[in-house]
Amino acid sequence: MIEKLIFIIGFIFFEQSMHDHADAWPFKEPVDARDVPDYYDIIKDPMGKKDLYIKYFILTTCYLY
Repeated sequence: MIEKLIFIIGFIFFEQSMHDHADAWPFKEPVDARDVPDYYDIIKDPMGKKDLYIKYFILTTCYLY
């Protein structure tokens, strides 16, 4: 059980350091189609930070189970 807790805490610290990184700004907000008109023509399944959190939550839940 302690390994699972260490895994979760490690991810939280990793995510915070990625969020605070100077080069993380493009990933903090969804792409606005008005700024980049062809973005959604090229990127068919965009993933924002919220999507990553949801996928991580699912992965963590499966791991803990």
